[in-house]
Amino acid sequence: METVEKNHQDVVSKLKLNTLTLLSFFIVLFALPVSTNATTIESLDSIDYTQADHTQVVEAEPVDEAIYENIDTDTTIYPQSDYTLIEAELPSDQVSINEDNLFTDEALLPFAQTDEVYNFVHFNAYKDTYRDIATYISYYIYYSADPEDHYLVAPMNLTADVVDLYNYSDLIAMQRLDINHKLRQIYYNEYSEDLVERYELKQMIPTSVYADAKASMLRAEELYSQVDPESADYDLATEVIEIAREEFSIFTNKYNNGHLEEPVLHYFISDQIEDEAVLEENIASIEEVVETLPSEIKRRLSNIYVLAEYEMPPSETPGFTLHGLAKDDGTVYFVGDKPIYKNLIYHEFGHTLDFASYALIDWDEESEDSWSTQDDWQAIYESEWADEESYYNSTIESFAEGFGVYSLKYFLDEEPDLSAYPDSSLEDRPETVAYFDQLFETLDY
Repeated sequence: METVEKNHQDVVSKLKLNTLTLLSFFIVLFALPVSTNATTIESLDSIDYTQADHTQVVEAEPVDEAIYENIDTDTTIYPQSDYTLIEAELPSDQVSINEDNLFTDEALLPFAQTDEVYNFVHFNAYKDTYRDIATYISYYIYYSADPEDHYLVAPMNLTADVVDLYNYSDLIAMQRLDINHKLRQIYYNEYSEDLVERYELKQMIPTSVYADAKASMLRAEELYSQVDPESADYDLATEVIEIAREEFSIFTNKYNNGHLEEPVLHYFISDQIEDEAVLEENIASIEEVVETLPSEIKRRLSNIYVLAEYEMPPSETPGFTLHGLAKDDGTVYFVGDKPIYKNLIYHEFGHTLDFASYALIDWDEESEDSWSTQDDWQAIYESEWADEESYYNSTIESFAEGFGVYSLKYFLDEEPDLSAYPDSSLEDRPETVAYFDQLFETLDY
């Protein structure tokens, strides 16, 4: 790999990094796998992601912290920035990072002894604790083909030589990947193979994990402050830092909602919506549905975005226009200038429930494990939902719609509008009803 020539004297001196003599090596940046919901929404100029347009405070039962009693959430083998807890109103503001130790020249950690050096699974040979699993190792360095000569680079391991090799945008991306990894919580298969246990664990983010993400955000900001606005790397560095800021904001809201007595949902509304009456009615419907949701779902939500129909991404199913979208980071999107139905709203929160059990089982093959991918739901999908002409012709979408229509009846005692959603009725889907009867009982809804 060709070394990028640039002057890093300012960042090296400011961050007090000591030179580490390295031999010839390669560094590989591992990209996170795509979201379980492949549809993505790009940042929109019509949304101010730094300021919520509306908030909704919801009642929620306290988190059962007994599930964490036997879990070590503090010990870690990786270097991490120090933090302390201070007096503040929001839980996120109580976490204070020692900015004097954002970076370290600590010796790198030896890599797992394995011949399959490119397989993510082997990173976990050293991941023995909850905090370790939540740490995203963006780079590794190897001096030779011998696995015994391989070393991991944690987000804090920003040595002078690493700085010299990469552009600032790459170094900022290293911090952003750590935030994204913590936000999406896709690593729980390393901690538990039980879907219900993963679901319970994900409802509250441990303080140590949030502190590590906050330190990664501070490192990203420090690195960005060193970027020359006239450099060729400035635009990309700006794009990456803006993504990191948005994801950290989402993560902060999720952290707070897991720890606050009353979670707060943040609504961000596009300025491209012209029909105020429809917008107000849609928001009222969303709020009504949110109030009925189980506490465990409320606590894992963060931001709700309301967009104009043309701003919604194209559907991956030809012939359909998306009016709702849920992502595995706790955000949900709804159209604001066309009427939306309550079963659609519940449908999107059905995805949220599904994501709450989700884990990536094999990094190479991107095989996934969640309620919608289990054999029992696969059988129900094939028996009652499989239809090439239907939007629900997949295990993921049929699970969400099954949850949506079942919840509409369960929580509000209402039926879906079959003129708008002709494929949604559960009247001839007894296996779906029985499945959600059992799941709601298991989750104590």
